[in-house]
Amino acid sequence: MKQALLVIDFIEGIAKKGSCAHFLDENPSIISNVNQLISCFREKHDPIFHIRLAFDSNYQGLPRNAPNGPFFKENKKFLIDHSDTKFISEIDVQEGDAILNKKYGDPFYKSGLLELLNDRFIEEVLFTGISTDNAIIFGANSAITHDFSTLVVTDAVGAPTQEAHEHALAIMKGRVVNQFFSTDGFLKSFSL
Repeated sequence: MKQALLVIDFIEGIAKKGSCAHFLDENPSIISNVNQLISCFREKHDPIFHIRLAFDSNYQGLPRNAPNGPFFKENKKFLIDHSDTKFISEIDVQEGDAILNKKYGDPFYKSGLLELLNDRFIEEVLFTGISTDNAIIFGANSAITHDFSTLVVTDAVGAPTQEAHEHALAIMKGRVVNQFFSTDGFLKSFSL
């Protein structure tokens, strides 16, 4: 089964200065786990997609009725080429990795991800990133509705709080995720 790795929202405005900063500080292994997965996919020449929340100066693509839309616009949040949309230095982003700009929580929403996955005949997507209770849960739901098999690496995703993280994982179980793995568990199954 052809797989792709999704690495979602490891950007300054979320991972360092935003809603998930505290969780990542308390769980530094998340970043090292994601980098292990990136290395594995790179070694096998399987596609890696770094996906981030990012807008042009007109906020093109932001849903008209997004509750946080006015805050984003008033505070010039998540503009392309501003510091809050830069990938954090700890995540292994390299030339040749696909970089996509999503327009809201769901990584499939107006990012071009679906078309790229279909063009590469991907059947299974592996979710890593932040936040479990936003981009991961909404992305897994979209992936299932677009007929992809969905995998979530539970120790390579995070949320604003442990409670939010665990709650989101519980909601996804049996609904929108085909399999949950630890990083070690996935790497063992991937090498078979």
